[in-house]
Amino acid sequence: MIERALVLGALVVSLASPALAGDPPPPRGPVSIFVRARADETRPPDTEMDARKTKANQLHDTFKRVEKDLKKSNGKDRKKWPAEAKAAWIAARDASGMAWSANYYVARPATEKADSVADLQEKLGKDRKVSYTSLARSAEDADLIVEIVGRKGEVKFMAGAKYMAFDLLPGKISGATLAQMPSDFTPWLDDNLWSLHWPTTAEPFARFEVMHEQRWSDVAGYARETLEELVKENYALLKP
Repeated sequence: MIERALVLGALVVSLASPALAGDPPPPRGPVSIFVRARADETRPPDTEMDARKTKANQLHDTFKRVEKDLKKSNGKDRKKWPAEAKAAWIAARDASGMAWSANYYVARPATEKADSVADLQEKLGKDRKVSYTSLARSAEDADLIVEIVGRKGEVKFMAGAKYMAFDLLPGKISGATLAQMPSDFTPWLDDNLWSLHWPTTAEPFARFEVMHEQRWSDVAGYARETLEELVKENYALLKP
């Protein structure tokens, strides 16, 4: 699907984001996030899974063609593209990303999702000198909700690529607000993060995939850093 630049296990990136060094604390407090697992689902028949795989490959090919054409017309720097070009790129990328996740993250084991929920809860619950996110103890109290879609890759205690997909959903912060976030989000761990869906008015949720080659808790650490930087960049919108 989306081309992946894998980081060698020996080149482990620090989980402390350099962008946060020396930052003042958020003036209206952190954005609270509740973490839960996606509801269990039954794996579709093989014929349906084959159809999903074909669709994912086709939409990926379409995305690459759209991206190539848009770069040819507008240059390589997407931040300088006109709004309509950005929208076309995002629509093609998100169609590909959702088809990808519908194929590779379907019916993932409940025990794995629960493990990642606990890992991310631990990461969000750790104290920091400066933090734009915090752990909510219930969905009712949360500004935003993270739902672990699933994970795949190397097993525990073995080095190798480990992937986790998660959704960012409205809580006290509305879906309409999430849909206003600029779509050119590029955090420092970009080589280990892929956006599979960006919030829109019709579908007000974000879906991300993160990868790490060491421990599953490190994968959760990258998920926390994604949330931290996303909230930091959009703090004025999310906490007016």
